[in-house]
Amino acid sequence: MHSLFISLLLILGSWTLSKEGSLQEYPATVPSTVAGVLMDNGVKVDDKSIFDDAWVYTCNFDLTSKDLAKFHRLRFDGLNYRADVYLNSTCLASADTTYGVFCVREFDVTKLLKKHNVLKVRLTRAHSGDLNIGFVDWNPRPADESMGIVRDVTLYETGSVAVTDLFVKPELNLDTDESADLEVRVTLRNMSRKPVNGEVRGRWAGGEFMFPVSLAASETKEVVLTPKECKNLHTAKPSIWWTRDLGKPYLYTMQASFVAGKETTDSREVKFGIRKIESRIDSHGHRVFLLNGKKILIKGAGWTDNVNLRDTHESLDAQMEHVLNMGLNTIRFENIWGKDQYIYDLCDQNGVMALVGWSCQWEWENYCGLPETDKYGCINDETTMKLAARYFRDQVKWLRNHPSVIGWMTGSDRIPNPELETEYLRIYSELDYRPYINSAKAMTSKISGKSGTKMEGPYEYVGPDYWYYDTEAGGAFGFNTETGVGANWPQIETIRTMIPESELWPLGPAYSKYCTTSSSAMNSTKMLENVVNAQYGEADGIEDFTRKAHAADYDATRAMFEAFRVNLPNTTGIVQWMLNSACPSLYWQLYDNNLTPTASYYGVKKACAPIQLIFNYKDYKVYAVNESSKDKDIKAYIKVYDAQSNLLVDTSDHVGTERRHPKAAFDLDSLRGRDIFVALRIRDGQDNFYCIPAKMTTYKFNKTNWYVTPAEEYADMHFVSDMPRAAVSYKVVESVDNLGKLWTVTLTNDSDYISYQNVLKLVRPDGSLLEPAIWSDNFVAVLPHSEKTVTCRCDRKENARVAMTGWNTDITLIPDDNTRDKSKYAEHVYGDGDKYVASARYDVPVIKEPKGKKVKNVIMMIGDGMGLEQISCAWVANGGHLYLDNFPVVGLSRTYATDKLITDSSAGGSALATGVKTRYGFIAVDEDGLPVKSILADAHERGLRTGVSVVCRIGDATPAAFCNHSISRYDEEGLAAQYLDCGADFLIGGGIKFFKDRSDGRDIVEEMKAKGYNFVDTREELAASEKLPILGLFADTEMAPALDRGPILEESAVKALELLDNDKGFFLMIEGSSIDDHCHHNQVGYAMEELFDFDKTIGKVLEWAAKDGETLVIVTADHATGGLTLLGGSLEKGEIKVNFSTSGHNGIMVPVYAFGPHSEDFSGTMENAEVANRIKAIFK
Repeated sequence: MHSLFISLLLILGSWTLSKEGSLQEYPATVPSTVAGVLMDNGVKVDDKSIFDDAWVYTCNFDLTSKDLAKFHRLRFDGLNYRADVYLNSTCLASADTTYGVFCVREFDVTKLLKKHNVLKVRLTRAHSGDLNIGFVDWNPRPADESMGIVRDVTLYETGSVAVTDLFVKPELNLDTDESADLEVRVTLRNMSRKPVNGEVRGRWAGGEFMFPVSLAASETKEVVLTPKECKNLHTAKPSIWWTRDLGKPYLYTMQASFVAGKETTDSREVKFGIRKIESRIDSHGHRVFLLNGKKILIKGAGWTDNVNLRDTHESLDAQMEHVLNMGLNTIRFENIWGKDQYIYDLCDQNGVMALVGWSCQWEWENYCGLPETDKYGCINDETTMKLAARYFRDQVKWLRNHPSVIGWMTGSDRIPNPELETEYLRIYSELDYRPYINSAKAMTSKISGKSGTKMEGPYEYVGPDYWYYDTEAGGAFGFNTETGVGANWPQIETIRTMIPESELWPLGPAYSKYCTTSSSAMNSTKMLENVVNAQYGEADGIEDFTRKAHAADYDATRAMFEAFRVNLPNTTGIVQWMLNSACPSLYWQLYDNNLTPTASYYGVKKACAPIQLIFNYKDYKVYAVNESSKDKDIKAYIKVYDAQSNLLVDTSDHVGTERRHPKAAFDLDSLRGRDIFVALRIRDGQDNFYCIPAKMTTYKFNKTNWYVTPAEEYADMHFVSDMPRAAVSYKVVESVDNLGKLWTVTLTNDSDYISYQNVLKLVRPDGSLLEPAIWSDNFVAVLPHSEKTVTCRCDRKENARVAMTGWNTDITLIPDDNTRDKSKYAEHVYGDGDKYVASARYDVPVIKEPKGKKVKNVIMMIGDGMGLEQISCAWVANGGHLYLDNFPVVGLSRTYATDKLITDSSAGGSALATGVKTRYGFIAVDEDGLPVKSILADAHERGLRTGVSVVCRIGDATPAAFCNHSISRYDEEGLAAQYLDCGADFLIGGGIKFFKDRSDGRDIVEEMKAKGYNFVDTREELAASEKLPILGLFADTEMAPALDRGPILEESAVKALELLDNDKGFFLMIEGSSIDDHCHHNQVGYAMEELFDFDKTIGKVLEWAAKDGETLVIVTADHATGGLTLLGGSLEKGEIKVNFSTSGHNGIMVPVYAFGPHSEDFSGTMENAEVANRIKAIFK
């Protein structure tokens, strides 16, 4: 991102689109395709010949005189396909030379710009023989052949020297000390006709650097900087980028500027990660990837953009949520997808690897239009090879800063011809450092050797046992770059949007158009119909067919991923074909075009859990598989039932799992030949459920072709169709937190029979599905006389209810009686407002502020979500008095974040902890993601004792801001691990889950005990503690509500004061954490109890501080929550009537109370960061 630029995308006028020669103009956005713009404007295209004509994008924009004094470059990241570009009637580029969708083009337009400007881009579509965007046969080709301005258009405004590119190449030294060296390449362009002398100045978390540079008139120069030139490009202990399943995807920001004299002529910044990615061919000829020295099994799926390139950042966010929820660690981008780099940014941020490369569209004559050459595809003539090489250069430069990108595939179904590959490799050695893969298929190049991959299918249905038995084609060995079980049948609600009601049943031609567009196979539903009928019995309608298709899909797709895990280390990668669909489809999708998951989605999610128990269909053993970052001991449970749900096996065992070394936990070979149900579970972990038939599928392995291994006879799953009826009730509890709405669903099976394939859905009032809905589990089985709880998250602000369907289940919904919202002292009346009556009020004595000016100790107390409205309500409910009344000084604090008016606890807490405002979601880092020292860290460095006491997760936003650093508040495992080195002497809170039950297998509690911490997890143990340091974790996540947990906050405050007190002084942060939670839930009773608990703790602190005389006490809030309004009530009765206007945060100012020496410094109105800065100025 530039600090000195104007973007046409964001602020320059508006775009329109028109067909050449027509007066009709359509409002347009850019990037877009012509067909996409027409769809956005409600235009139905009946005759695609309209796309044979030229179409013109027009943008009008204005500049000021100050703007025009600068230099300007106009950049197009993607024009499809042939373009004439005009700026103020001057031709910048003509279609005879300006063609090719993956070319990046840039023009110096300094002399052409005026105060009012008109930019026109005339486009014509790609034709047969052109190297266009490739949808191949996955989905129907777009009617306009993706004609449009398909990537960003940017007008850069700079001084005399522009920073046109910035690339950071990390080198992680794993063989020595895990230090890292950075190579920074800064490309400078002298826009003027005079020589310029100056210097490159850079800044990142490792420090600042500068280097002198001289540029001749109009010269472009790449400046390469290493630790040899700039010592701050070496770092001793970098934070490393990992995939999400192995650690934290840490990102750095690098800034580079050119400074001439006193003028900064231009700046650029990029995000990058420090990590080492390697790839090698193992002894079996399989390609294996290593991340930071660790071998990884690629578990991914193939991406496609929307057919008319209409993806938005919102839709990409939702799709990334799905990828993360399934536990995939890789996305394969066959076509270098994306209108901009946002999807790759999401991969960086979330620890998802990206394999990028060219589409097979250019390798088959019937798709490309150019003649095929055996094994080399269609790019063979000089003109086309030259264009492909330019594509490659521009795209490598476009994506090379992304740490998520782990390799480039220059071939898909073929390899490049030797001449072209030689040029590819020359470009690659100049520009990048990642592994290069010549093909996604098992091929050997004379230039680059073996691909180490395979692409042998299947692409059509095979049973779950196939993946274990096949040893020649797509089975579980090596690196299968694309494969799947064919039709991934959507949910019935999606089907009804695709197929007219009159043609829903029986299946027919109406369905075929939603299969693939392949002419040879997979172009109808016949295969799936055969599978369903043979395995489960003929369906009696579309609903019955759908549930049976789901059962087949779930089992087969789950087994595909599971087999590749069980067969480690002989497997190196598995990529589902595909992840998503470009348009409504029945084939190749883990979630459909509406973002609704298919059954296979949940099979993948189950299969990809970092530590899981997996049934092997070949040897009938159950394996414990561990792909977390560390070995871990687990307690494994197994139950086996016969077809009538009679229990045959019920046992458990302790299993020591090693990373990437599957271990047999149970042997079921004695049950081979019987219809059985197998239920597996890990204590405090995952479960897994299988329907295992007596008769498995038999295959014609000698008849295997490119898309399927045919079945001799399908498995007999009729015992599943004939399951006895079960009875299940389900109860739904709806709540709200910072992430949006949360539905917690508890399913209870009171019958003697297994309840199979229970499907939960989030349904709008009109019956449509609300998406994206992120379920913790779905398509679930519930065992006899047992319960199962699942959750669903959705951030859409729409009304919805949870609905449920079952395979063999009579379902009863138990209405929610809202008892969760009724506190022990509260009566909720859902009408004009909630009413709360405090029946156990407490007296408040007068505590006088001590005299004196010396500040030895500082105690900061933060009421999370505690605005003036919460305090006002509590004051009335307690009869007109609170301990807060004893504070002689009260100020006001503004809470906004740097990027959002309504802040969150991470940005708000960080400002209070560090004195630096930051972005929403950031933890103790500045806007650029660079760590900022907190008051607690500063006190620790000066030899003072320090502590934190909260009732939420100790890795939650506010406590973490005082001890840790992160660009994501949701990285709670990473934040928990940082407590090892934060130096705090007294740590009390909840969240033991993130210390002990971790995806990386670490036990942070044991590691902290090894560093000398005394660990406690009960109030009694805390009371008996006599020495520091102390780590106390009292709950799996948050502690219970105030009246249920007892006075832990008071007791921990008293214990902290006792142990932290010393001659040098201390800093202590205490948070009333759960005021916020209950205001999110609009639960006034609970919120008041939390505030009373916090206020009583304030009382204990004030009494101690008054006696000490050298302690400054500050009470404030990170923000207010709930939009709480006091509508009425009674002081005499302690009654309040309130209304909440939101379930989120609100942006009003919050109070700042001060007591003790220098309390007068905190009067008036201030920024929240100023609270910390005033403390720092006093507390020296």
